[in-house]
Amino acid sequence: MTSQNSNSVPDRGQLESDLQEVRSSNTDPSTRHAPKKPNENSGSGGIDWLDISFYGAFPPAVWKVLTADLTAIQESYQDAGTMRSDERLPYETAEGEWLAVNQYGTGKNIRCKWLVISRGVRIGIVDNGGQYNENFPSIRVQIPGSYLLNYGHTEAIEHVRHQLKTLGFHEIRATIARIDLCADMAEEDCAEFCDLYDNQQRVTRARKCQKFEDGYTKTGFSLGTDTKLRVYDKRMEVIEQGEKRELMLRRRWGGVMPEKATRVEFQVKRELLVEQFGSADLDEVLPKLADICDWLTTSWFRFTAHRVDRDNRHQNRAADHPIWQRAKQKFQDWAGSPAASYVKPVRRVNITEARRKQTVLGSLAALFAKTGVYVENEVQLIRAAMVFIENEAADLLERYEVKSRDLAFTSALGPPIPEADIPF
Repeated sequence: MTSQNSNSVPDRGQLESDLQEVRSSNTDPSTRHAPKKPNENSGSGGIDWLDISFYGAFPPAVWKVLTADLTAIQESYQDAGTMRSDERLPYETAEGEWLAVNQYGTGKNIRCKWLVISRGVRIGIVDNGGQYNENFPSIRVQIPGSYLLNYGHTEAIEHVRHQLKTLGFHEIRATIARIDLCADMAEEDCAEFCDLYDNQQRVTRARKCQKFEDGYTKTGFSLGTDTKLRVYDKRMEVIEQGEKRELMLRRRWGGVMPEKATRVEFQVKRELLVEQFGSADLDEVLPKLADICDWLTTSWFRFTAHRVDRDNRHQNRAADHPIWQRAKQKFQDWAGSPAASYVKPVRRVNITEARRKQTVLGSLAALFAKTGVYVENEVQLIRAAMVFIENEAADLLERYEVKSRDLAFTSALGPPIPEADIPF
């Protein structure tokens, strides 16, 4: 890998063309690894924001070079001369791709010491020595709505995983920290949604609400805290934003600027995904998008045909308002139809190293007791355990090799123990 001090670094004008990202996250990717296929969510809606935590490891040698280069680039900002606030210095990966390096890191709860940007996608790297930690991510990635709107979430995730590989990162698992799901409704007046809300024609689990107005015109509202619903005038938002307006015209509005346009958007965080759908793992959540959208638009919030009687216990019997039926259909158009019968999964428990040890000990004790193995002291217990391991050695070695590759044990394991030091 090379830093900005390499002779192969382009001049600033060339860099502006190569990076294609420092002006705006809306800029279309143009390098050889940019997604080429049409947006899978074109027309009715899609994922509008994706915040992902990646758990994994860097090989020690790769980590040493990468972090030294990124730190040197950060420190060189003070010597870079006059720069615009949106400019970034470059970094060339081992595979010859150019990324932009931010002057500072990012993050609050998860502090990332280094931040690199690939065509608007923000990749934060945690200073953890490059080692795998099952309880703490090594990488935090934010994929903005403009990239997702242009290329769809499948292409976007493939692009991110490709970039992580070029940095030398070995992914073990990925979880969603936040995902925004939206439906775009051309020719639907946002003021009608606001009137329904003001008239209490709603059933919702949320309490806090913030309303938006432009003068005397109702332009939307936001409802909820961690899980949120935002309904707002999308046409008004993008009318003065050239690149974003063109994306909406091309991907959602069929090339014609609508007289009215409303976006219905849900923000969902990791905690709700785990509690309600059993997992926040990226590759487990994506196949459940239809069920998640259906639950949000049916159980978490919906507009009703008539004002809801808050004093009775039958609010769930209120029929959906036609405008909300159309919104639900928009979500189904891109996410798919929900399962015929959805059963809430059992919440998974995070398995710690201590818990794994307790499981092994309990299983061995039960095995010996049920198979009639009799021991009186620790020496006899060790010998009994060794007999069991010897009989299962081939299967155990095969399982160990698979797990070692999966968990990227590049530096956690020490040298093999000499046979002379084994106490039995």
